[in-house]
Amino acid sequence: MSTETNETIVKRFIEAANARDVARLNEILTPELAHRWRQSVLPWLHGTFAGHTMMIKSIIGCNDNVVVRITTSGLHTGEWHGIPATNKPWANDGVYFMRIAGGRIVELESLFNELDHVRQLGVTLTPPERAREKAGNGEMF
Repeated sequence: MSTETNETIVKRFIEAANARDVARLNEILTPELAHRWRQSVLPWLHGTFAGHTMMIKSIIGCNDNVVVRITTSGLHTGEWHGIPATNKPWANDGVYFMRIAGGRIVELESLFNELDHVRQLGVTLTPPERAREKAGNGEMF
């Protein structure tokens, strides 16, 4: 498929995720990825972060790979990484790395600035005791 076609597939994925359109996600993602989104990602995004939306900032395709920079936003209304709901709005920048084959997204990885996300929620994270001990001794792991 052409790079332009693959970029269009990724745009359709973002639109379907924003619309919470499970039928369209099933068409765009492989069955394994669609199952993961239906079972864990969509309920988490739209339960923990009410009104969660993604906006494309830029998209770059090369052969079967597409990278898309996005801004996500929403309202923190449920527990996230042990942080109880703060009911605060947030916006977070991130990147999706996707591989397209046969007209579907077959690989999907993401990278987001979770530290800034936590800061926007007004929360301070404290590492577990063992991690603080290792850091104090100069240990990495």
